[in-house]
Amino acid sequence: MFVIFGFQRKPHRLATIRSICAGCRDKGAQELFSVRTRFRLFFVPAVPLPTTYRTTCAACGTSSTVSAERADLLLASAPSVDEPEVIAA
Repeated sequence: MFVIFGFQRKPHRLATIRSICAGCRDKGAQELFSVRTRFRLFFVPAVPLPTTYRTTCAACGTSSTVSAERADLLLASAPSVDEPEVIAA
């Protein structure tokens, strides 16, 4: 008898924020993602596992894990879609 199992990870982009990159130390655009992982048994999602949060630098591509609390703070500080970002000259 064969048992087919595996893990599925789905990233969801939450926001684009301005933050300092841990890799290149550039203050620029960072993508904030939530990554949901599920255990699959016979191609059916059986058990949802904890969600992790990651930021990815747009300049160098460095990706780092952030805590759920830090992700909430970053998401709260992100500009809303309705409100354009004002850039000082």
